[in-house]
Amino acid sequence: MNHSIHINKIKQAQPDVILSLQSLGAEVLSRLVTKEPITEETLTRLLFPLDIESRPPKAG
Repeated sequence: MNHSIHINKIKQAQPDVILSLQSLGAEVLSRLVTKEPITEETLTRLLFPLDIESRPPKAG
C-alpha cells in the first residue's frame, strides 16, 4: 500500500497482509533514532501485527 486513501478498497479485497513500506521504514527509523532495539521479533510484529489465528475467516 502506497497511500492511505486506498485502504478501504484494499480491505474490501480481504488480503492476507497489507504492507506499507513507508510506514515500516518510518517505524524502523524512529526506533533507530530513539535507540530502541530492533530484533527479529520486533520486525515480525511490525510486518504481521495480528496473529493469523485471530483473523476472521475469509468469505467464500
